[in-house]
Amino acid sequence: MTASHGGLHIESDWADALRQAGLDRFEALYNAPLTGPQSVRDHSRTGRLVLEDGRALYVKCAARTSVKRIATDMLCLRRPEPISERERRGLLQAAEAGITVPRPVAWGQRRRAGLPWRGVLAMTLLPGAALDQYLASAANADRASALAATGKALRKLHEAGLNWPDLRVKHVYVDAGASVGLLDLERLKVCRGRAGRRMRRHVSRFCAELRDAGARQDELDVMLAAMGRPDALRGGAAGE
Repeated sequence: MTASHGGLHIESDWADALRQAGLDRFEALYNAPLTGPQSVRDHSRTGRLVLEDGRALYVKCAARTSVKRIATDMLCLRRPEPISERERRGLLQAAEAGITVPRPVAWGQRRRAGLPWRGVLAMTLLPGAALDQYLASAANADRASALAATGKALRKLHEAGLNWPDLRVKHVYVDAGASVGLLDLERLKVCRGRAGRRMRRHVSRFCAELRDAGARQDELDVMLAAMGRPDALRGGAAGE
């Protein structure tokens, strides 16, 4: 259940914690000091936010939306949105497809002249480690299980007709028991034509990253087999 307050939509089970921290309004959350590994790119700022009760959130703040992105959305008859809102929509689409993703718990945006100006999204953290870090220390059996789970997640994306240009090892997280989750889904979208060709290109690049991270070809074959090897992926993603 979600409640709106001060320009911010907040999931009910996080409302008290954000209110106690004074972060239950848009401007407060948008300007909150972030800790841990942070990133500043494309006019966005991301990092961790630790609340007084010890729970942590990952926050993405969009300072502005590029003119190119706004123009592209308008030409495609889409409502221009800040990257924080595109991220939230991508998380919901992936979750609906049965994929483990961070859960949005607070979000909002400010607009000027009907166009996106600022946006903020707070979401839960994915447990575990990025796939390349996991492969560096896991036993062989666990590596195979993690790659099989990754293949199953990618198959769900394919079956849901979703295209994800940001398929990278740093965006795939592996938890205990080789449970896999995906993050950074702001560019996730429903495919309209040539879905298989696009996915083959993304998977080929992903396989190259996995090889650089030390994955063997037999382990990559486990992942591709878990994907079901749709016809559009044969003859490219598995090759050296």
